[in-house]
Amino acid sequence: MPEVASQEKYLGLPTMVWRLLIEPESPLARVYKARYYPSGDYWSSTLGPKPSFTWRSLLSVKWLLEDGTFIKIWKHSWVEHTWSKIPITPVPPDFIEAKVSDLIDADIETWNISKVRSWLFNVDNDEILKIKVNRLEPDILGPTTSGLDHNFNIAGKIKHFFWRALQNNLPITDNLRKRKVEVQPTCILCGSGDESVMHVFNSCPFTQDVNKTLQIPMETVNLHEFHEIYQEKRKRLLPDRFKAWMVRIWLIWHQRNLRMNGTAHRPAAEIAGATISYLATQEAAPGVLQHMNSPSF
Repeated sequence: MPEVASQEKYLGLPTMVWRLLIEPESPLARVYKARYYPSGDYWSSTLGPKPSFTWRSLLSVKWLLEDGTFIKIWKHSWVEHTWSKIPITPVPPDFIEAKVSDLIDADIETWNISKVRSWLFNVDNDEILKIKVNRLEPDILGPTTSGLDHNFNIAGKIKHFFWRALQNNLPITDNLRKRKVEVQPTCILCGSGDESVMHVFNSCPFTQDVNKTLQIPMETVNLHEFHEIYQEKRKRLLPDRFKAWMVRIWLIWHQRNLRMNGTAHRPAAEIAGATISYLATQEAAPGVLQHMNSPSF
Protein backbone atom coordinates (compact mmCIF):
# COMPACT_ATOMS: atom_id res chain seq x y z
CA MET A 1 0.00 0.00 0.00
CA PRO A 2 1.23 3.56 -0.64
CA GLU A 3 2.42 5.88 2.09
CA VAL A 4 0.43 7.27 4.98
CA ALA A 5 0.27 11.06 5.08
CA SER A 6 1.90 11.90 8.39
CA GLN A 7 4.15 10.21 10.89
CA GLU A 8 1.39 10.20 13.50
CA LYS A 9 -0.80 8.23 11.10
CA TYR A 10 1.79 5.49 10.92
CA LEU A 11 0.36 4.26 14.21
CA GLY A 12 3.64 3.19 15.74
CA LEU A 13 5.51 1.89 12.70
CA PRO A 14 9.24 2.10 13.33
CA THR A 15 10.93 5.38 12.49
CA MET A 16 13.28 3.62 10.08
CA VAL A 17 10.38 2.42 7.93
CA TRP A 18 8.92 5.91 7.99
CA ARG A 19 12.20 7.32 6.68
CA LEU A 20 12.40 4.74 3.90
CA LEU A 21 8.93 5.74 2.71
CA ILE A 22 8.84 9.49 3.22
CA GLU A 23 12.52 10.37 2.80
CA PRO A 24 13.62 8.24 -0.18
CA GLU A 25 16.67 10.45 -0.74
CA SER A 26 17.94 10.16 2.83
CA PRO A 27 21.26 8.33 3.30
CA LEU A 28 19.48 5.48 5.09
CA ALA A 29 16.89 5.01 2.33
CA ARG A 30 19.52 5.18 -0.41
CA VAL A 31 21.63 2.49 1.26
CA TYR A 32 18.68 0.10 1.55
CA LYS A 33 17.46 0.88 -1.95
CA ALA A 34 20.87 0.17 -3.45
CA ARG A 35 21.14 -3.15 -1.65
CA TYR A 36 17.59 -4.51 -1.52
CA TYR A 37 15.39 -2.81 -4.13
CA PRO A 38 17.57 -1.03 -6.74
CA SER A 39 14.85 -1.06 -9.42
CA GLY A 40 11.76 -0.72 -7.20
CA ASP A 41 10.67 0.56 -3.81
CA TYR A 42 10.02 -0.68 -0.29
CA TRP A 43 6.58 -2.02 -1.21
CA SER A 44 7.92 -4.19 -4.04
CA SER A 45 11.04 -5.30 -2.16
CA THR A 46 11.85 -8.87 -1.14
CA LEU A 47 14.15 -10.40 1.42
CA GLY A 48 17.10 -10.63 -0.97
CA PRO A 49 20.37 -12.55 -0.58
CA LYS A 50 22.09 -12.53 2.81
CA PRO A 51 19.69 -10.04 4.43
CA SER A 52 20.67 -8.35 7.66
CA PHE A 53 18.59 -8.83 10.79
CA THR A 54 17.54 -5.17 10.59
CA TRP A 55 16.28 -5.59 7.03
CA ARG A 56 14.29 -8.69 8.00
CA SER A 57 12.64 -6.62 10.72
CA LEU A 58 11.93 -3.67 8.43
CA LEU A 59 10.45 -5.89 5.76
CA SER A 60 8.25 -7.74 8.24
CA VAL A 61 6.53 -4.44 9.10
CA LYS A 62 4.79 -4.46 5.70
CA TRP A 63 2.09 -6.82 6.89
CA LEU A 64 0.71 -4.16 9.25
CA LEU A 65 -0.29 -2.10 6.23
CA GLU A 66 -0.88 -4.88 3.72
CA ASP A 67 -3.43 -6.40 6.07
CA GLY A 68 -5.33 -3.09 5.87
CA THR A 69 -6.29 -3.24 9.54
CA PHE A 70 -4.60 0.04 10.44
CA ILE A 71 -5.46 2.20 7.42
CA LYS A 72 -8.66 4.23 7.55
CA ILE A 73 -10.22 4.67 4.12
CA TRP A 74 -11.13 8.35 4.51
CA LYS A 75 -8.48 9.47 7.00
CA HIS A 76 -5.19 8.00 5.81
CA SER A 77 -3.41 8.59 2.52
CA TRP A 78 -3.21 5.26 0.73
CA VAL A 79 -4.28 5.70 -2.93
CA GLU A 80 -2.21 7.23 -5.73
CA HIS A 81 -4.75 8.87 -8.05
CA THR A 82 -5.56 11.94 -5.92
CA TRP A 83 -3.34 14.76 -4.67
CA SER A 84 -4.24 13.98 -1.05
CA LYS A 85 -3.95 10.23 -1.63
CA ILE A 86 -7.39 9.90 -0.01
CA PRO A 87 -10.39 8.64 -2.06
CA ILE A 88 -12.47 11.32 -3.81
CA THR A 89 -15.76 9.71 -2.78
CA PRO A 90 -17.41 11.66 0.07
CA VAL A 91 -17.48 9.80 3.35
CA PRO A 92 -20.80 7.95 3.71
CA PRO A 93 -22.66 8.45 7.00
CA ASP A 94 -21.11 6.47 9.85
CA PHE A 95 -18.18 5.36 7.68
CA ILE A 96 -15.57 7.85 8.88
CA GLU A 97 -13.73 5.12 10.82
CA ALA A 98 -14.00 2.45 8.09
CA LYS A 99 -10.73 0.65 7.43
CA VAL A 100 -9.17 -0.68 4.25
CA SER A 101 -9.49 -4.16 5.76
CA ASP A 102 -13.27 -3.68 5.56
CA LEU A 103 -12.90 -3.72 1.77
CA ILE A 104 -10.90 -6.95 1.75
CA ASP A 105 -12.33 -10.46 1.73
CA ALA A 106 -10.01 -12.04 4.27
CA ASP A 107 -11.12 -15.57 3.40
CA ILE A 108 -9.80 -15.41 -0.17
CA GLU A 109 -7.33 -12.55 0.40
CA THR A 110 -8.56 -10.24 -2.33
CA TRP A 111 -10.74 -7.17 -2.67
CA ASN A 112 -14.44 -7.54 -1.94
CA ILE A 113 -15.40 -6.14 -5.34
CA SER A 114 -19.08 -5.61 -4.61
CA LYS A 115 -18.27 -3.69 -1.44
CA VAL A 116 -15.58 -1.56 -3.11
CA ARG A 117 -17.97 -0.64 -5.92
CA SER A 118 -20.88 0.11 -3.60
CA TRP A 119 -18.85 2.22 -1.19
CA LEU A 120 -16.82 4.30 -3.64
CA PHE A 121 -17.21 6.22 -6.90
CA ASN A 122 -15.88 4.61 -10.08
CA VAL A 123 -12.94 7.01 -10.19
CA ASP A 124 -11.84 5.55 -6.84
CA ASN A 125 -12.86 1.91 -7.07
CA ASP A 126 -11.28 1.40 -10.49
CA GLU A 127 -7.92 2.49 -9.09
CA ILE A 128 -8.29 0.65 -5.79
CA LEU A 129 -9.04 -2.64 -7.53
CA LYS A 130 -5.72 -2.31 -9.36
CA ILE A 131 -3.85 -2.45 -6.05
CA LYS A 132 -2.61 -5.93 -5.31
CA VAL A 133 -3.70 -7.27 -1.94
CA ASN A 134 -0.50 -8.79 -0.61
CA ARG A 135 0.24 -10.89 2.37
CA LEU A 136 3.55 -11.36 4.09
CA GLU A 137 5.79 -13.50 1.91
CA PRO A 138 6.71 -16.82 3.52
CA ASP A 139 10.47 -16.17 3.41
CA ILE A 140 10.45 -12.71 4.99
CA LEU A 141 10.92 -13.97 8.52
CA GLY A 142 13.31 -16.72 7.54
CA PRO A 143 12.89 -20.46 6.98
CA THR A 144 9.61 -22.06 8.00
CA THR A 145 10.12 -23.89 11.28
CA SER A 146 6.47 -24.40 12.17
CA GLY A 147 6.15 -27.81 10.59
CA LEU A 148 3.03 -26.93 8.60
CA ASP A 149 1.93 -29.88 6.50
CA HIS A 150 1.64 -28.17 3.11
CA ASN A 151 0.33 -31.37 1.53
CA PHE A 152 -2.63 -31.75 3.86
CA ASN A 153 -5.91 -31.67 1.94
CA ILE A 154 -7.67 -28.53 3.13
CA ALA A 155 -8.70 -25.20 1.57
CA GLY A 156 -5.79 -22.94 0.67
CA LYS A 157 -7.18 -20.03 2.70
CA ILE A 158 -7.18 -22.20 5.84
CA LYS A 159 -3.72 -23.53 5.09
CA HIS A 160 -2.40 -20.01 4.62
CA PHE A 161 -4.04 -18.87 7.86
CA PHE A 162 -2.33 -21.71 9.72
CA TRP A 163 1.02 -20.83 8.20
CA ARG A 164 0.67 -17.36 9.69
CA ALA A 165 -0.58 -18.65 13.04
CA LEU A 166 2.21 -21.20 13.35
CA GLN A 167 4.78 -18.51 12.59
CA ASN A 168 3.10 -16.27 15.18
CA ASN A 169 2.55 -13.79 12.37
CA LEU A 170 -1.11 -12.86 12.81
CA PRO A 171 -2.13 -9.22 13.47
CA ILE A 172 -3.01 -10.09 17.03
CA THR A 173 -2.68 -7.57 19.85
CA ASP A 174 0.32 -9.29 21.46
CA ASN A 175 2.22 -9.05 18.17
CA LEU A 176 1.08 -5.48 17.50
CA ARG A 177 2.32 -4.32 20.90
CA LYS A 178 5.70 -5.90 20.21
CA ARG A 179 5.83 -3.66 17.13
CA LYS A 180 5.03 -0.60 19.27
CA VAL A 181 1.46 -0.26 17.99
CA GLU A 182 -0.75 1.19 20.71
CA VAL A 183 -3.66 -1.22 21.18
CA GLN A 184 -5.45 -2.65 24.18
CA PRO A 185 -3.72 -5.89 25.24
CA THR A 186 -6.87 -7.74 26.27
CA CYS A 187 -8.38 -10.50 24.16
CA ILE A 188 -11.04 -9.27 21.74
CA LEU A 189 -13.06 -12.47 22.11
CA CYS A 190 -13.25 -12.74 25.89
CA GLY A 191 -12.21 -9.29 27.11
CA SER A 192 -9.70 -10.70 29.57
CA GLY A 193 -6.19 -12.00 29.32
CA ASP A 194 -3.43 -10.91 26.97
CA GLU A 195 -4.38 -11.69 23.38
CA SER A 196 -1.69 -14.03 22.09
CA VAL A 197 -2.04 -16.78 19.50
CA MET A 198 -1.87 -19.39 22.25
CA HIS A 199 -4.55 -17.62 24.28
CA VAL A 200 -7.03 -17.14 21.42
CA PHE A 201 -6.81 -20.67 20.08
CA ASN A 202 -6.33 -22.60 23.30
CA SER A 203 -7.07 -20.98 26.66
CA CYS A 204 -9.57 -18.24 25.71
CA PRO A 205 -12.95 -18.82 27.45
CA PHE A 206 -14.70 -18.32 24.09
CA THR A 207 -12.61 -21.08 22.53
CA GLN A 208 -13.21 -23.29 25.54
CA ASP A 209 -16.96 -22.71 25.19
CA VAL A 210 -16.75 -23.85 21.56
CA ASN A 211 -14.91 -26.98 22.67
CA LYS A 212 -17.47 -27.70 25.39
CA THR A 213 -20.29 -27.45 22.85
CA LEU A 214 -18.52 -30.08 20.76
CA GLN A 215 -17.76 -32.11 23.91
CA ILE A 216 -14.04 -31.72 23.33
CA PRO A 217 -12.02 -32.18 26.53
CA MET A 218 -9.45 -29.67 27.79
CA GLU A 219 -5.88 -30.27 26.67
CA THR A 220 -4.10 -32.44 29.20
CA VAL A 221 -0.66 -32.31 27.56
CA ASN A 222 1.50 -29.47 28.89
CA LEU A 223 2.12 -27.51 25.69
CA HIS A 224 3.30 -23.90 25.62
CA GLU A 225 3.32 -22.94 21.94
CA PHE A 226 0.62 -23.11 19.29
CA HIS A 227 2.88 -24.95 16.85
CA GLU A 228 3.30 -27.65 19.51
CA ILE A 229 -0.46 -28.08 19.69
CA TYR A 230 -0.60 -28.29 15.88
CA GLN A 231 2.08 -30.99 15.80
CA GLU A 232 0.37 -32.92 18.59
CA LYS A 233 -2.99 -32.80 16.80
CA ARG A 234 -1.44 -33.77 13.48
CA LYS A 235 0.24 -36.78 15.04
CA ARG A 236 -2.66 -37.93 17.21
CA LEU A 237 -5.80 -37.28 15.17
CA LEU A 238 -7.16 -39.06 12.14
CA PRO A 239 -7.09 -36.83 9.02
CA ASP A 240 -10.85 -36.18 9.15
CA ARG A 241 -10.73 -35.00 12.73
CA PHE A 242 -7.56 -33.01 12.20
CA LYS A 243 -9.31 -31.19 9.36
CA ALA A 244 -12.27 -30.48 11.65
CA TRP A 245 -9.90 -29.04 14.26
CA MET A 246 -8.25 -26.77 11.67
CA VAL A 247 -11.64 -25.53 10.44
CA ARG A 248 -12.74 -24.82 14.00
CA ILE A 249 -9.61 -22.76 14.76
CA TRP A 250 -10.01 -20.84 11.49
CA LEU A 251 -13.66 -20.05 12.29
CA ILE A 252 -12.69 -18.81 15.75
CA TRP A 253 -10.22 -16.41 14.14
CA HIS A 254 -12.93 -15.25 11.76
CA GLN A 255 -15.23 -14.53 14.70
CA ARG A 256 -12.46 -12.65 16.46
CA ASN A 257 -12.09 -10.38 13.42
CA LEU A 258 -15.84 -9.79 13.22
CA ARG A 259 -15.90 -8.73 16.85
CA MET A 260 -12.87 -6.47 16.38
CA ASN A 261 -14.62 -4.69 13.50
CA GLY A 262 -17.85 -4.30 15.46
CA THR A 263 -19.73 -6.69 13.16
CA ALA A 264 -22.37 -9.09 14.42
CA HIS A 265 -20.70 -12.32 15.44
CA ARG A 266 -21.86 -15.81 16.33
CA PRO A 267 -21.93 -17.11 19.90
CA ALA A 268 -19.64 -20.00 20.73
CA ALA A 269 -22.43 -22.55 20.31
CA GLU A 270 -22.90 -21.58 16.67
CA ILE A 271 -19.21 -22.09 15.85
CA ALA A 272 -19.70 -25.80 16.44
CA GLY A 273 -22.56 -25.90 13.94
CA ALA A 274 -20.61 -23.74 11.51
CA THR A 275 -17.71 -26.20 11.67
CA ILE A 276 -19.99 -29.08 10.77
CA SER A 277 -21.70 -27.06 8.03
CA TYR A 278 -18.40 -26.02 6.49
CA LEU A 279 -17.09 -29.56 6.43
CA ALA A 280 -20.34 -30.78 4.88
CA THR A 281 -20.21 -28.05 2.25
CA GLN A 282 -16.63 -28.98 1.42
CA GLU A 283 -17.65 -32.62 1.07
CA ALA A 284 -15.77 -33.77 4.13
CA ALA A 285 -14.64 -37.36 4.17
CA PRO A 286 -17.16 -39.92 5.51
CA GLY A 287 -17.15 -40.15 9.25
CA VAL A 288 -16.32 -36.55 10.10
CA LEU A 289 -19.84 -35.41 10.84
CA GLN A 290 -21.00 -38.42 12.79
CA HIS A 291 -17.98 -38.20 15.09
CA MET A 292 -17.93 -34.45 15.63
CA ASN A 293 -19.26 -34.87 19.18
CA SER A 294 -16.75 -37.54 20.08
CA PRO A 295 -14.46 -36.58 23.01
CA SER A 296 -11.43 -38.02 21.21
CA PHE A 297 -10.53 -34.80 19.39
